[in-house]
Formats: sequence, structure tokens, C-alpha cells
Amino acid sequence: MRLLHNDDGSLNLIHLVLVGLLVLLAVRAVGLVFYRLFLHPLSKYPGPKLAAATQWYETYYSIIKSGQFPFEIQRMHKKYGPVVRVTPDEIHIDDPTFYEVLFKPTDMVDKLPFLTAAGALPGVVSFSTLGEFHRPRRQAVAPFFTRAKVLDNFASGKGAIGSVANRFSHRLSTEFAGKNIPVNIRHMLASIATDMIWEINFCQPSHFIEAPDFGHAFPMSFEGALGTTHWNSHFPWLMKILGLVPQSLIVWAWPTMRSNLEWRAAIKAQVDKILDPRNKDAFDNSPDRTLVHQLSDPKIPMARTAHYRRRYWPLGPWWS
Repeated sequence: MRLLHNDDGSLNLIHLVLVGLLVLLAVRAVGLVFYRLFLHPLSKYPGPKLAAATQWYETYYSIIKSGQFPFEIQRMHKKYGPVVRVTPDEIHIDDPTFYEVLFKPTDMVDKLPFLTAAGALPGVVSFSTLGEFHRPRRQAVAPFFTRAKVLDNFASGKGAIGSVANRFSHRLSTEFAGKNIPVNIRHMLASIATDMIWEINFCQPSHFIEAPDFGHAFPMSFEGALGTTHWNSHFPWLMKILGLVPQSLIVWAWPTMRSNLEWRAAIKAQVDKILDPRNKDAFDNSPDRTLVHQLSDPKIPMARTAHYRRRYWPLGPWWS
């Protein structure tokens, strides 16, 4: 016990506090594992004990193994059956017919905060935690994605889908047809999808599919943004810390974040342009109402603070 005393024999309070904290943390960890394995409401379901005891099991497969957790879940089902406990607070059911039982049209289902942290965009439709908030937000954007609306856009050749499809078809027929020129399918599909989403959100052509070799940097930046979702889920505090760090320093220390930051900045610039009071009349009188205008309706339960609008809201339409 000499560690707990000064040279004169007096008790070292700092050391005592540190030891006490370590003991408390150890007791808490043991107690939490015991609760999850034997007392938790999901303790009766089969599955790996380690997955039931700690979230770090999923963290390992999601981050260290680069997103392999869905395949680990498949392995669990082969070993334990159609119902498996995959994390301390989740079970996974390998039965497509159960979907209609669980997600009834009249019921509202809340999501775990762990799952909604993936996009680091609180309040966005796809990442709404509470069902009471998700439903009105989803209803606000639903008119843009009805079957009739999609078919009309495609058939007319003037909407987002038809316009992009026509430009894409023309480029393939004039530049690639019969010329034995290789095409990067991944870049091509990313450009098509990004063009369509951009026009639906902002009612403006983006022309990403016209870039040489379909290699525009912006569609590729979205892929980079998706690469951060696992980190956001398992370490939600990370993006909050990065938000306080100068972007130049982030890019220097973490080069792969450049595309993510550029993606956010480009979308924010478009949203700011649409919501600028000087452009209000032009957009309000336009026959093409943007998704951004729809989501800015004050009747939709979204966070209305200046902090939220500045940091998160501009990215919402992209994820919606």
C-alpha cells in the first residue's frame, strides 16, 4: 500500500481516487455484462455470448473488418437459427415474411440512437430516432417519389429521371457505341444516380454524367462520405470533435476526409442559394418546387435552431 501514501506517510488522495474509480469501472463493467447475459429482456434469444455482452463485437466487424458485420450475421443464422441476438440490444430475424408483422402501416417504430448516428445528421428523415418525428418528415418528401411522379418524370423526358436518362443515352450512343472503348461502370452509375438526386433536390442540372470517363469528383465524394458511417455509429463523438477542428488540419491528418468535406460544402452552397431571401420569389413562382422548399415547411417537426440549420439541415435532402 505504499502507492497510497506520501513520503511522510500521509494518504495520497489522488491515488486513492484513481484506484477507486478503476474499481468502480471494473464493477460496473462486470455488472453490465452479467445483466446483459442473464437479466436482459433479450437474454433468452440464441447467439454468440460475446455479441450479447458488448457492442464491441459489432465494432470489430464494422470497422476493423471493414463492414463485414452483415456477413457475420449470416454466419450466426447458420449456427443459431432464424432468430439471433446480434448485439446487446438487438435481435435479427431471417424471415422476410416477418417484415409485414413488425412494420405495420399503422404502427410507429423508434430506432436506436446507435443506428441513427450513422449519418451524423440529427433530424434528417433517414436518421430520425423517434417514429413520431420520422412519419411527418417522410410524408413531406413522399410526393416526390410516388410511382406516378417517377413514371411521369421518366416518360416526359423533362423531369429529373427523364432528363438524365436522355443525356446519358445520347452520350453512350455518340461516344461509346461501336467504338470498343471501356467504361468504368462504378463511376458511370455513381454519376447517373448523383445527377438524378441533384435535380430532384434542386431542380437544376448538374451534368456529372458529362465528365470525361464519368470521373467527376463529386459523385465519388459521396462514396467517401458513406465510408464514415460505421465510425459515426460506433464513435458518435468523433464527428462532433472534428466539427471543432479547422478543415485544413483535418484534411492534412486524414486525407480521405477531403471528399466528405467537399460534398457537404457543395450541398450546403446549393441549399443556401435556394433559401436566400433574395431568391425566394423566383423559386416560389417556379413550376418546379424543390425538395429543399418542401423540407423547409415550418409544419414539419425539425429542429429550428440556428445551430441545426447551419450544421445539419442543408445536408438533409441528400439523405432523404
